[in-house]
Amino acid sequence: GRTMPGAFDDLLSRADKLSSVGAVEAAAFGQKRPIPALSDDLSNIFRSSEFLLKKKSVAGTTQNLLFGEKGLILRVAPPTLTAAAPSTAAAAAARHALEDDVEYEAELEERSRLQIERAFFNQTLLSNPLPSLKPVRKDKENVRTQASTSRFVAQSGEPTRRELLYGDKIRKYIQSSRRKPLDKMMMEAAVEGGASEDLQAAWQYMTAMFGERLETEEEPAKSNELVRRATAVLEKQFCVHMRECVSRCLERAEMGGVPSMKSLIMAYLKVHGGGSGDLEGGVSAWELAYHALRAGEVAAAKEGLSSLAHFPRAAVLVAALNQLAAQPRLNEEMKMKLRTEWRHEQNHVGDIHQRALYAALLGLEPPAASNLEEWLWAHLVALRVDPSLPPPIYIDLQKTVAVDLGESYFMQSGSSSEWFHFFTALTLTGQPERAIKVIFDALGPSEAVHMAILTHESKLLSMGAVTDELVRFEAATPTRSHLNLARLINVYTKAFELTDIPRSLDYWYFLKGVEGPTRGDIFETAVSRAVYLTNEDGLILGKRTKEGRRTQGLIDDYDVKADAVIDRVARDSLIGGAPADAIRLFQLAGNLDKAVEVSCDRLVNSIRNQVDIMESTAEAMELFYLATDSPGSVSPSGQACLCQLLDTINLMRKCAEGNHREVISMLRKIRFVPVDQESLSTALADFHRLPPKVREVLPEVCFALTKLVVNGLTNGGVNTDRERSELKRLAEAIFVYAASVPHKFPAHKNTLMLEMQSQLS
Repeated sequence: GRTMPGAFDDLLSRADKLSSVGAVEAAAFGQKRPIPALSDDLSNIFRSSEFLLKKKSVAGTTQNLLFGEKGLILRVAPPTLTAAAPSTAAAAAARHALEDDVEYEAELEERSRLQIERAFFNQTLLSNPLPSLKPVRKDKENVRTQASTSRFVAQSGEPTRRELLYGDKIRKYIQSSRRKPLDKMMMEAAVEGGASEDLQAAWQYMTAMFGERLETEEEPAKSNELVRRATAVLEKQFCVHMRECVSRCLERAEMGGVPSMKSLIMAYLKVHGGGSGDLEGGVSAWELAYHALRAGEVAAAKEGLSSLAHFPRAAVLVAALNQLAAQPRLNEEMKMKLRTEWRHEQNHVGDIHQRALYAALLGLEPPAASNLEEWLWAHLVALRVDPSLPPPIYIDLQKTVAVDLGESYFMQSGSSSEWFHFFTALTLTGQPERAIKVIFDALGPSEAVHMAILTHESKLLSMGAVTDELVRFEAATPTRSHLNLARLINVYTKAFELTDIPRSLDYWYFLKGVEGPTRGDIFETAVSRAVYLTNEDGLILGKRTKEGRRTQGLIDDYDVKADAVIDRVARDSLIGGAPADAIRLFQLAGNLDKAVEVSCDRLVNSIRNQVDIMESTAEAMELFYLATDSPGSVSPSGQACLCQLLDTINLMRKCAEGNHREVISMLRKIRFVPVDQESLSTALADFHRLPPKVREVLPEVCFALTKLVVNGLTNGGVNTDRERSELKRLAEAIFVYAASVPHKFPAHKNTLMLEMQSQLS
């Protein structure tokens, strides 16, 4: 007992030197640090360890690594108690502070990312009701097949039959690896689901315009194809209209002979024509030519065009029609001649159908447009027959519909029932983003989201950033707009994301590869959110079997790397404060190394706070056996850290039991804490080889050992002089070790150890 004060005097003198070093370091940083007065107790020794901490990465010649690629790195210089140069110590302290700041900022950034992503998914629209919450269906097949026949989601939160049909078609489309024709499947669902005539027509326009991908997205080829599709839709619709009119008036139409476009047009004109022409049934040649062009088959008016050959004042117009009967476009020369002829003859053309032909070929305002479809066709066909179709001309037509006329013209009463005309005009002029916004405002997200997905799959949707509003319009280019598909899907799936997880994930799958609010994959974010909200990770991600394999989960239905998705969910669980779930999911993803890392963190937390020790220990033991059975799956440093932390927990358990013989025996084996003065230098030299996580629990280990010594010496638990001497040597070594290692002990631990030191004195 008398040898201990002498050792402490020596330590106090060394601590005095170290305190001087600390003052120099503070001056190097431009700070004022008061130098504490040394007393005869041990508190100053523990305080001086704070300055020693700043020396731990001093020289570049020493390697502060735990395990290298080829094994243990033993070239570590043992720490000395001599004062370091002020500049070196200051630089080391600065580097240490910087490392701490970087680590803290990285953790803060990850937490912020997770909160931003969850906030994005939590957004909704005020017009949408909150979803009805029902128990989550856990059986995968039942989740897929269960259906409901309630009213529209925007009114009650329950899915309609049509919405479930849409979802079923989406599922089949995904199962076919996106090879089945989605446009036809969506059209079938709309019809089978009882869509209104206007809605069915809207789907017809949408599928015809945006149901298939373009061969190229470069101009003017893109505009050419969209114009061709639009005119084809309107011409087909006009042919259907003529057949319906003829079928209602068969006697008057007198349609007979070989069915052909000419016979159909002639029969239609006998019913709706002027009846003053020189052809059969009183049909005029200009009437026949115009309706043939309107139906998309100019060749059907060949007979009428031949009868117009004696009209010299319209010779260029007749020649232009004959050219269109043989090829889809006029050539530059013919277009120029036709424009010249019109300038000379416009005041002498009295036949309305002749004027309409000039207007259709030259892009003039149509004189005979009795409805929206007629007006649109007249402007679009002029673009289709144009020799080059400059993009500005098409953009000008889009601007006329979307901006110049706009909602105030097409929906004058402000009623949502007038949406169809505006939707038609926008769709047929190649503006799907605005058209989808119109139907969203009129009918809610159900139809809009499926039209948007169809357009997105055809690569014809201009996507906005996920943080944008639903539709963003460019101020510099009024015709350009961008649809936020992520927000639209979020609004739509909000009603069933908790009750129908598979259907919800199906919709988010279309955004696989799209950057979320924090630049991560938004589909992975959606999967992570589904696990977070429902705790159904077994259903969504699969479960780990006893053999170490993973069962099928919902994510296996998609073309994704399942392990990467599970790893992402595990990291989010870790950031969200659920380390046990994270460890289990990292194992499921096959990332055993990360699971061990998190388990080590959990062991450290358990040791320091004395919580969940049994659970974290059992978890760590399972990982230890898995790592042993799978060589190479865990890094050597990770496995070493796990083993040493398990040894530490076992050591502290023995300390709590008061079994000092077994404790000293264990200390001699693990050797990272000294048992006497002889082993002190080795323990100090080995400190730099200790894993950082093991260093974090050194204060708890030293406190537990000190408490063991005090209890053994003061409570009469140790009777022999040999054992008492052994415990005193252990206490002396612990005090010196605690004061010498470059690791800051918490203030409350210092206080408790000082109290126990006074008991020993």
